[in-house]
Amino acid sequence: LLQVKDMGSSAALAIKFFDMFTNYVKRQEIGAVDVRDYGRTIEYVSTFFAGEKKEKVKIFCVNSSCRIQSVTDAARGADSSVLVDFKELTKTVLNSGCSVIIIAHNHPGAANTPSQEDIAVTRKIMNYLRMLDITVLDHFIVGENGTLSMRSCGLIHSEE
Repeated sequence: LLQVKDMGSSAALAIKFFDMFTNYVKRQEIGAVDVRDYGRTIEYVSTFFAGEKKEKVKIFCVNSSCRIQSVTDAARGADSSVLVDFKELTKTVLNSGCSVIIIAHNHPGAANTPSQEDIAVTRKIMNYLRMLDITVLDHFIVGENGTLSMRSCGLIHSEE
């Protein structure tokens, strides 16, 4: 912002603060987001990764009314990689009492294109959680060019 002509540091700070505040307010809508509204779900999930410099994995637990009940950090990684701790994942999901989750992670400073590792880990998580009667509804990847749904792209399927 400071590179914009006639933009002072106070104005740049005010704009940045407003953006951060808007994302904070959007995140407070737990229980109001119906996952059947695909566009709203994408928008909501994306707010949790605004300004992140490191990769993160978040678990969005969905209740029986198809609403996001809780959001938990499942893993925090480096600039371009993150490891999922299956013990933490299991604890998060089982403690929520939900039988449906959405996985989301970010690619800071990069496109939302899933890597082969992203696809493989997602399938591994889906197979693992299936044994616990937990359904992975989708896996969203938030990148510089927006948010991608791995299910919508045909990269994951219910029977996996």
